[in-house]
Order: sequence, then structure tokens, then C-alpha cells
Amino acid sequence: MDPLISVVIPAHNEEMYIRQTLHSVQQQTYQNYEVVVVANGCTDKTEQVVQKKTNDKLRLLSLPKANV
Repeated sequence: MDPLISVVIPAHNEEMYIRQTLHSVQQQTYQNYEVVVVANGCTDKTEQVVQKKTNDKLRLLSLPKANV
């Protein structure tokens, strides 16, 4: 079995780009992966967009205030 790859996507107010980013990961030929989106103090709808797409390969980690 191929090794599991973790793709960590840091996101701060990425509402306009996060759909395209997640779609790009899903279209890769290698499919043994998990995606963790780290929403870092977002004030737009980034978290809501990711929550709608959450599944067994996609998780959302929400941090309340922006931080490095």
C-alpha cells in the first residue's frame, strides 16, 4: 500500500481561492492522502466553504485568531 500523505493548507481569508485549491488536490493521480485546512483567524467565509466539503479525506482545524 502506498504511504499516506498529509497535505496541510494554511488559510487566512482564502474564500476566493480555497475551492480551487481543494479541487486541485482532489484531481491528483495519487489518492492516498488526507487534507487538513488550518483556518487561521478567518473573517470571511473560508471556514464555511471548507465545512461544506469536509469528508473522510478533508478536515478543518479552526484557530480563533490569526497567528503564524
